[in-house]
Amino acid sequence: LVSGAIYALEALIYYVFFSRVSNPRFCKWKCILIGLCLFQVGSVFNISFHNAVLVNTIVIILIITMFFKLCFEVSIKVALLYSLMLDGLNFAIELVVTYGLSSSLGISTSEYQNNLPILFMETISCKSTFFMVCLMLSNWVCKTTVRRIPLSLFAYPACVTACLLASSYIIFSEILTRNAQILLAVTSGILLLSLIFLFSTFQHEIEKDGMLAMAQEENARLKTEKEYYDILEKQNQNL
Repeated sequence: LVSGAIYALEALIYYVFFSRVSNPRFCKWKCILIGLCLFQVGSVFNISFHNAVLVNTIVIILIITMFFKLCFEVSIKVALLYSLMLDGLNFAIELVVTYGLSSSLGISTSEYQNNLPILFMETISCKSTFFMVCLMLSNWVCKTTVRRIPLSLFAYPACVTACLLASSYIIFSEILTRNAQILLAVTSGILLLSLIFLFSTFQHEIEKDGMLAMAQEENARLKTEKEYYDILEKQNQNL
């Protein structure tokens, strides 16, 4: 269940990133469904090979590439390049967050194997950081200004990530009861999902606004052309 939830969360994060840097081939929910199915295959491999790093790396790169290529208008080379970049970025963030929390609290990096709340919060902390970095990266590589997120809006995911890291620290320090740890972990998971949903909805709305602005510009251009041709017609009549 934990493995499936982690891979489903990654599918949502990758969807938000890909939808910002490219045009989808299908509707929003169909792309998300395809992504969830593909990433659950990765979860099966993860469980079958007992979390083998090499197998996970190869499988997830193939899955990201397939997801990007199937659901978005990109070439296979671009899809593979993005998958290598994002998977490497995800792996680096996991290392930094895991070793950072472990060293600050003086516990083993494998402590998550024996404590479900710690596993949950470690995952949430890694994925929230990864999501924020993906948003910043997508803002940089985005081709159209319509899809870019205002810099001031990044304050929200930064604050949420900081709160999730602080919650992870509290859970790792074990100053709460186990039930309180579980409650805090679940609440943090809901907070991260709400953050992903917010920016996914924001992406959809700014695209609608962009299409409306383009339609208004086209309408103004046609109106100007009509006025110009009316003037020419009047001049022809005068001649």
